[in-house]
Amino acid sequence: MSGFHINLATLPGGTSRLEVEASPAGIGLAEGHWPTAIRIGLSLDKAGEQVTVRGVVRTAARLECVRCLKTFDLAVETDLVVYADRAGRSRHVVEEDDLERDDYMKFHDGRTLDVGEEVREALLLEIPMAPHCREDCRGLCPRCGADLNEGPCGCGADR
Repeated sequence: MSGFHINLATLPGGTSRLEVEASPAGIGLAEGHWPTAIRIGLSLDKAGEQVTVRGVVRTAARLECVRCLKTFDLAVETDLVVYADRAGRSRHVVEEDDLERDDYMKFHDGRTLDVGEEVREALLLEIPMAPHCREDCRGLCPRCGADLNEGPCGCGADR
């Protein structure tokens, strides 16, 4: 396995475990916003041509707090589940396209299974829309712009 490509030809039948680490750039994430490698502990169940991939994806995202505008790193952990079957097995191409588009099934060529897009999507869905560096972040003074986490600003905006 290199990156997030699973070599199905060497994968034995039954359950297998893999630990994978790859760079964020390998799945189209900017390394400046994703400062650490992406690590995944995978459990692979292979039954004939069908493969079920389950795992936990771990990394960190570099975000900007919406209250104080400071940059901080947020630990990101999410579950990954991918169901895959070999393409062309008694199905029409239209049916396969519909199933893949609806995220019910992913199809492989019998040699490799690329789960990079699923990893990327799972990580992006975990990013909060309004990130906070900490729950009790007081933000910036609306009058002078001072960081209220460092103490009162003294401009008198709270009077």
